[in-house]
Amino acid sequence: DDDDDDDVVAVADVKHTKTRRLEIVEDESDESGDDSGGDSGGDDGERGDNSSKINDTKKKQQNQNQQQQQQQQQQRSEAEVVEWPAAILPMISEAERLKADATKLYKASNYESAMSILDDGASVLKRCLERKESKAVIGRIRNLLGAIYANKAACAGQANRYEDAAEAASLAIESAPQAPGRPRWLLRRAQAYEPLERHHEALMDMMEVQRTGRGSLLASKAIPRLKKICQSENAGRILADKRRGNDHYKAKRYLQARSAYGRALTLARCSVVKFRDTKTTAALYTNLALCMLSLGDFHDAAEVCTQALGLPHEQGNASALRRRAMAYKGLGRVADAVRDLQTAAESLEADARDPKLSKQQTTKAEKLLGATRAEISRLLAANPNLKSPDSDETKPAASPLGAQQHRKPGSGSGSG
Repeated sequence: DDDDDDDVVAVADVKHTKTRRLEIVEDESDESGDDSGGDSGGDDGERGDNSSKINDTKKKQQNQNQQQQQQQQQQRSEAEVVEWPAAILPMISEAERLKADATKLYKASNYESAMSILDDGASVLKRCLERKESKAVIGRIRNLLGAIYANKAACAGQANRYEDAAEAASLAIESAPQAPGRPRWLLRRAQAYEPLERHHEALMDMMEVQRTGRGSLLASKAIPRLKKICQSENAGRILADKRRGNDHYKAKRYLQARSAYGRALTLARCSVVKFRDTKTTAALYTNLALCMLSLGDFHDAAEVCTQALGLPHEQGNASALRRRAMAYKGLGRVADAVRDLQTAAESLEADARDPKLSKQQTTKAEKLLGATRAEISRLLAANPNLKSPDSDETKPAASPLGAQQHRKPGSGSGSG
């Protein structure tokens, strides 16, 4: 837009009356519509009478609607008369003058000078906010301050100063979170984020605009494109953080590895931008669990393994089961550990026999199967009160879907 005057709860000229009041007027489009009713004429008899009655009813309803709208507008106008303390009137007047001067400079494409003047206007209003005034007065000042920042964002965007545009739009939103211009300010910030390649933040702003219903046409066009960009970017970031986590873990930097895997999982679990690689997501969970086990955080390790097992087709994930068993062992829940190890052994045994897997995968499954069975034997030997894995007391309850029937080939052999 060339001007953002309607971003402000448009402030009229300051009127120095006896009561020293500043009237605030909002421009509103007439939604009452045209009176398209009328007598059809020309038809004698019942049909013509009925048509006339219908038109009369429509006219009556339209008149009632117009009266209601006029009453509502009058109520809003009365509510929008703000009484300003005498000390604030000169400052409000000065801020409005500066804003008007900046608008003229904007239309003349003198964006740098316009931004400088808007900064002066913002400084004036900040001084107003330092005073102890009523909530209503402070709210109006904040709305005007938000509009000034939004106009600065528009100038900065035209000058290709996108960092400044994003910052100014953020200040507008923070200054007056409930202002009528908020959807436009969000749009302005999103438009600044895009050339900065801050696509996820732009997407969040566009989605909020769409929820408000104001400016939703622009937002609805931008959202599918931004989602596609974000999906591609997120996949790259997820894999990069996973690699960083692996490197940190190999160097025994467990805290850094935990942080890297956590960042990757935050992106993978984003409900807005879907990451559909379930196998990688499961690997992030199990790798995060391994970091937690190395740090002695058994409770959280068990929890993230449970989350991995809750993913589609990952109910039989041997890495998640084995690492949750290690966590249970650390928590003293030996019977639960034996149950998980038994389920992991069943999954690994199926992998070892799966003809669809490569020789490398089957060899890995066989190796892990041997280690899992050995660990079961050690736990049972150290805890003679536990029954053998073949007994009902240590067998895990069968999943209603069946772990083996709903696991991808190779999912039992773990991941890295």
